[in-house]
Amino acid sequence: MLNYYLPLCVNLTALEVRDHYAEHEKMTLHDTILRPLLDGSEIAYVFGLNINSDLYLSNESILIKDNRKFIIDKSRECFEGHEYFWNATSWKSGSIIMIFNEDYDFTNVFKFCYSPGVLASPNSGNSSGAVKKCKQVMSDWKIAICLSASNGVEWMSIYANENLKERIYQIAYENCMDHDRWT
Repeated sequence: MLNYYLPLCVNLTALEVRDHYAEHEKMTLHDTILRPLLDGSEIAYVFGLNINSDLYLSNESILIKDNRKFIIDKSRECFEGHEYFWNATSWKSGSIIMIFNEDYDFTNVFKFCYSPGVLASPNSGNSSGAVKKCKQVMSDWKIAICLSASNGVEWMSIYANENLKERIYQIAYENCMDHDRWT
């Protein structure tokens, strides 16, 4: 019997793309998935970003230091010129967390996503602080999504209490492309 939380997971890139994309280039998913998510979120954080890295230094204009994490400054343009921030893989960017009210509707975002499922290894690919924050958020009847520190924009994990999780999974299954890949 499992004694840890298994978040929902949806892919943001098609199977043939997966993690084979140019980290410095604009991707369609920036405007179809990430921008609507960021705009609809209450707040967005970055956990585990190294302040001495080139990635931080070239994106500090959209980041506000908050203890050992950063808040993404949603009042600024966060995508144009910041593609590498979102696309970076191999633990360069840290884990990006967005927090939503329980009634956030993922329908229009999921229409551009792929392969909904359950993530069996939620702690891999993310900082422990990010996973802890996601679990705290879901206990407050809110929803947290997490973009992996290790895999960039390949997929996102969705943390929600069991009632919300069931509703969100149904929306994902009805709207995501390639929803039978894992069956």
